[in-house]
Amino acid sequence: MGAAGRTITYRQHCLAVTLLVLSIVSSQVYGQRIIIKHTPDAAAVVVKQASKLQLLPVAQTPGFTVLRSQRRTQLQSGQVDRLLERARSWRGVQYAEQDLPRYMHFPTEQQQGSNTAKAAAQQQQADCKERSIPLSDSPVPEYQPYGIAQIQATSSKLTNRTDDKGMLICIIDSGLDAGHPDLRGDALDGCKFEDTFAPAGCPFNWTQDLVGHGTHVAGTIAAQRNGQGVVGVIPGPAELYIVRVFNDSGDVNQGQGLVYGSTVILAFTQCEGRLASLQVAHPEKQYRMVVSMSLGAPGPLTIERMYFREAIKRGDILFVASSGNNGSAATMLTDGELTTAVNPGNYPGSYPEVIAVSAVDCNNKLAPFSQKNPSVDLAAPGLYTLSTASRDDVLPGTMASGFFSAKPQIRVQSAGPRSSQLGSSGVGKFTGKVADCGTGSAPCPEAKNSICMVQFDPQIKQGNPSEPPSFRGGPATAGAAASGSGAAGGVSSTQTGSGPLAAQQQRTAQDSADADAPKPTRFLCDAMEFCMRQGAKAMLVANPAIRSGFYDVPLDFMDAEERAFVTSEIVETPVFGTFDCSDAQCACWSRVRATARLPAAGLSLKQYDEVRAAVAAAKRARQQYVGTVESKVGAYKYMSGTSMAAPHVTGAIARVWAVYPNCPANIVREAFEQTAKDLGPKGRDVQFGFGLVQAEAAFEYLARQPCAKGPAAGALDADERTQRGQ
Repeated sequence: MGAAGRTITYRQHCLAVTLLVLSIVSSQVYGQRIIIKHTPDAAAVVVKQASKLQLLPVAQTPGFTVLRSQRRTQLQSGQVDRLLERARSWRGVQYAEQDLPRYMHFPTEQQQGSNTAKAAAQQQQADCKERSIPLSDSPVPEYQPYGIAQIQATSSKLTNRTDDKGMLICIIDSGLDAGHPDLRGDALDGCKFEDTFAPAGCPFNWTQDLVGHGTHVAGTIAAQRNGQGVVGVIPGPAELYIVRVFNDSGDVNQGQGLVYGSTVILAFTQCEGRLASLQVAHPEKQYRMVVSMSLGAPGPLTIERMYFREAIKRGDILFVASSGNNGSAATMLTDGELTTAVNPGNYPGSYPEVIAVSAVDCNNKLAPFSQKNPSVDLAAPGLYTLSTASRDDVLPGTMASGFFSAKPQIRVQSAGPRSSQLGSSGVGKFTGKVADCGTGSAPCPEAKNSICMVQFDPQIKQGNPSEPPSFRGGPATAGAAASGSGAAGGVSSTQTGSGPLAAQQQRTAQDSADADAPKPTRFLCDAMEFCMRQGAKAMLVANPAIRSGFYDVPLDFMDAEERAFVTSEIVETPVFGTFDCSDAQCACWSRVRATARLPAAGLSLKQYDEVRAAVAAAKRARQQYVGTVESKVGAYKYMSGTSMAAPHVTGAIARVWAVYPNCPANIVREAFEQTAKDLGPKGRDVQFGFGLVQAEAAFEYLARQPCAKGPAAGALDADERTQRGQ
């Protein structure tokens, strides 16, 4: 049967298995929903019976009806069981079960344990970040994240683009920053209410990503090789279809980033509807689809699995999901003992029909958060992975900025291994002498027509100097990241960083107004204004001195080991701030915002010492120390999680399958499983599954299969066929 025939069969199946999702309480209280499978002619009966229980419809499609209770009291488990029994007795009902939550797979905290363990984690982070390869000597070069080469995605045997080969990639996640410069070359579309297929699967605007998770996933799959930012697994244009199911928050903690199994089903039917429409409109392209899902939770659902089982029978869909980030979660064995050697399953990834992906670091070691269970199929890089960031999830006006000098060679980039984030600077590139202007407290005439380097001095005013400083986990400029006063706090293993400085990044301007909180009297835009008055053409801004009062850490109250660890972290911490300090009601921004601001790059204290030493050495030799500062629009970040591993596999499958449209999904999956690089005990294991995904090896395996013969070369463009001698 052809693709169109399979589509009609499956759509008929969707109509024949209507789902009724009953929410017994408000949608934020999980465990209080049920899903009902019934015949289509019983839909009206089910809705009528549900209305007697004060359940009102909130979404309806040809395949689903979602209802929410008007009552606010939470039912006990026994009451839910009785409700299920009652629902199963309704005419036409075939199955009823409790709906279960599904969470966005943000990583767990990595900086835990002893100082030795923390130091080891920091070293691992540094090692993996340094594996990201700059593709030019530009101050803001394009980067190739370490995972691209690790999965053989640099192979010349692979096609560089998939958008013209009938290869659809559907991403079910938190949406997408559709205007990101690294994604503009892709063919982008997403779930919209006006679509005729499954509009209930479109709860939010797909072009927006408030948490950055979906944008990071999309960048790993298909960030363009365009001379800026990062390059994804597919370096040329790809066809992406976005279904946004998460709104404004999400992590592994209960209650945030929450959707349900029924949400996943609705989202998948939206992906399936898009595939069906493309197959009808372009039968010559033999459209296939890979669905990427970086989400999940314990607890299988019979009806949810039924949809995956039916979908893979088509032969034109593959599902990829993250295996989960609760790698330390214990599992009870049959003898009653608990073990962390095997973790609970995580669904939908743990369904046999879905490819579950675990995470490894740049040295192919299992990430500590990666869940271990028999359902793991493949492994991929997922620790400290660099990718695109949503501009709704970073500092206002965040720029991709950097500094580079050749003699001595010093490189600082916002998208690179030693990354800072500066918001609302000027846009441009300037090469010239670097002038060390101290803290900007005195005139610096040598900065004229040069790069003005200043160390930010917030001139902290203590609210109650008689009190010893309290350890708040971050700089004393409360709300610095949000208010724009400038903050020390890096883009690290998690969404917003980790370690004792990370929490500060999320403090608000309202916190800054606390009477007892230390307050800055100078802001980053004061430093910008100083450099502009000196006639500078660009600027470098460094974090404040350790003893400036900025970091709000009680160093004098720590023992030597703790003080050494905290000090080392402060020294390594990149700049994290924005020149726009309007939220803090600063005076300088109103003057600076209307001017042509300088391109700027941030320096950690360690980097500041390196540049200062270079300036001093050149001065002693009666020479000039020359460097280049560049700022341009763009946002990038490091993130860790099996969520970051799964898109490596999604992109690799799409890039290989695009060339062989006649090969069914099960053969494509077999190609990746059989060619994976074995990392653990011989054969499949609970940590790495079949092993690390290897795109080139899978391509060669598939090329030997009968389904790859003949028309396969027709999927390549002329240049690619010439490259392969076809």
